[in-house]
This record gives sequence, structure tokens and C-alpha cells, in this order.
Amino acid sequence: MEGETDLVTELMDAAWQRILQVMRDTQSRLQLKETLCVGQKYASDHPVITLSILLTTTMCCVPIMCFVAFAVGSALLTFATFLCIEGFLLTCGCLVLSGSLFVLGFLSIGICTFLGVSWFVIGMSQRLLEISVTKLTEKFKSYRAEARVLDDIGAVNGECIKDSVSEKND
Repeated sequence: MEGETDLVTELMDAAWQRILQVMRDTQSRLQLKETLCVGQKYASDHPVITLSILLTTTMCCVPIMCFVAFAVGSALLTFATFLCIEGFLLTCGCLVLSGSLFVLGFLSIGICTFLGVSWFVIGMSQRLLEISVTKLTEKFKSYRAEARVLDDIGAVNGECIKDSVSEKND
């Protein structure tokens, strides 16, 4: 790991040295210091011409600067508008998502509650039905037993009545 760091550092130093060498070569070829000294001497010797050159250059730069300002301003406003539109779209998307999740959650809770209550009611109804059937069966058995007893009693009474009627007729 340290060997890689040393290699990167050496490569960066070599690249920086090459950049400095190119700058020195360019400076020596163009003779910038000498050219600047000559320009300063000419400007101090001819101030009116220097002023007119400076004003002409400045006036030529005004439309260029206006264009650059317009381009940069347009880019910034476009970016800001894009952010606002994206923010609006994301907000709308979040609202739709939140609403749909709320509705789905509400529906799922409602359906689960309905199914749970239905399960409980059906179970209770089944138990009540079983209890009712058991009680009705017991009552039916007791009524049948009473009916048999009454039939037996009625048969005996009926025979008695028939006997008494036949005796009266004779």
C-alpha cells in the first residue's frame, strides 16, 4: 500500500515538474517579461493611444460579457426551474404514494377486522346452534316421552270411555 502511495507521489511530482518546464519554455520563447516592459514603456509614452485601445477593448468586451452573463443566468435559472419542477413532481409523487398506502392500509385493516369478527361470529353462532340443537333434542325426547305417557293414558282413558259408552248403550 505504501509503495503505491510513493509511486503516485513520484508520478505527481514528475507531472508538476513537466508543467513548470513547459511554462518556463513558453515564457522564454515568448519573452513575456521583455514584452511587458516594452508595453509599459509604450503606454507611458503614448497615453492617449493607450486609453483609446483600452476603451475600444472594453467596449468590445461589453457585449461579450452581456452574452456570458445571459448564458450563465439562463443556465442558473434553468437549473433552478428544473429543481423546482422536480421538487413539485417528487412532492406530488410522495402525496400520491402516501395516499395510496394510507388507503391500502385502511382497507387491509378493515378487511382483517371484518374477517376476524366474521370468524368470531360464525364460531359463536356454531356453538349456539349446537347448544340449541342439544337442548331441543333433549326437550323433544322429553316431549316424546310425555306424549307416550299421554298416549298410554289416553288409550287407557279411551278404553274406559268406550267401555262406559257401550255400557250406557246397552
